[in-house]
Amino acid sequence: MKKNDELRIAHITTGYPNSKELHQGIFVKRLINALYKYCTNYTYAPLPRTFGLGPYKHLAKEPPVTHVPKGMIYRNRFTLLPGYKRKYHTLGRTIKEAIRDDLLMRSVHVIHAHWAYPDGHAAYLLHSETGIPYVIHARGYKENHTSKEHPLVGQILREVYEHAHAVIAHNESLAEQCIILGARPENIRIIPNGVDDDVYTIKDTSVCRRTLDLPRQAPLILYTGGYRWNKGIQRLLKTLDDATPDKAVFVFIETYPRDKRMHSKLLPHVRDGTLIIRPHQHPQKMVEYYNACDFLYTPSISEGRPNTVIEAQLCGLPVLASNIPAHKELVPADNILPEEEHLFFVYSMLRRTERKSAVRERMQQQTISWDEQARRVHEVYDRIK
Repeated sequence: MKKNDELRIAHITTGYPNSKELHQGIFVKRLINALYKYCTNYTYAPLPRTFGLGPYKHLAKEPPVTHVPKGMIYRNRFTLLPGYKRKYHTLGRTIKEAIRDDLLMRSVHVIHAHWAYPDGHAAYLLHSETGIPYVIHARGYKENHTSKEHPLVGQILREVYEHAHAVIAHNESLAEQCIILGARPENIRIIPNGVDDDVYTIKDTSVCRRTLDLPRQAPLILYTGGYRWNKGIQRLLKTLDDATPDKAVFVFIETYPRDKRMHSKLLPHVRDGTLIIRPHQHPQKMVEYYNACDFLYTPSISEGRPNTVIEAQLCGLPVLASNIPAHKELVPADNILPEEEHLFFVYSMLRRTERKSAVRERMQQQTISWDEQARRVHEVYDRIK
């Protein structure tokens, strides 16, 4: 397909890669870069993601708008407008005020909000003033949790989804949640994230354990949910409390900033030898962890489309996952956990044997490339421009 120079897309994203949040931000970056084959893209990254540091409190007095050339990612921050500090209903307005004039100057055809909030709220407000149609990219957390935890944000999300010209969801269960929030079913398109199939590959287990300085002989169980409650940290703690040191060792990856209270609860298990804690890892480094361990344990309470589950299985690592719709779409039925007795099923998983190549081949049938994702997203733009 030839690049359509007339189709100009404005991307609003408050989540770009940084030291605290590499994973989801990289997905946004990879998609935008893949889209350059199909259309002209302008990226606005106005706010930092500051997990654990309070909402957006490190804002600098810098230009509010960034045009991102292919392959380059910048984050420009801006000063919150008077009276808009730390108020849920004003973050979207702040972004709107910061980028509206530049959007009009570039004569963009479609706004793509990569997060439902506050990006989606800004897109809705911009549409109200300029008439530019917008796409909401549903990724899971805002739809599954934020809308319930914060009633005001939930009200904003309902307004945003009701007026969205298109919604991109990663799977069926997330699409259903978007409909509950007000999205029209005919406007929803299910498009999973692309995957770097050549990055997430099978490697030698013993070499990876030696490289990562992990136990050579003990069975290793990988947990990548960090301290987030929706990733199942409480279920992990319960499983660890019942674990026997000589049976297996859990490898805990801190994918989010450290929660001191939860971390203190994990320390006794570090001392008794049932747990190894490692800091946040770059996604490409995670390939070695996937190949070093015996299986991935993911007891999440909810997920959008769990990328670690996909990446692990592409590396040939079996997954033992909680009984939620997002997992059941990706994991064999025999590997779905019941509500209780997690430890029994964790240990029974160690007795199973499945070729790494078989795990990888099964997962490959459910994934798409970044170029294919970009092509499908471009079709959405073309329909609503």
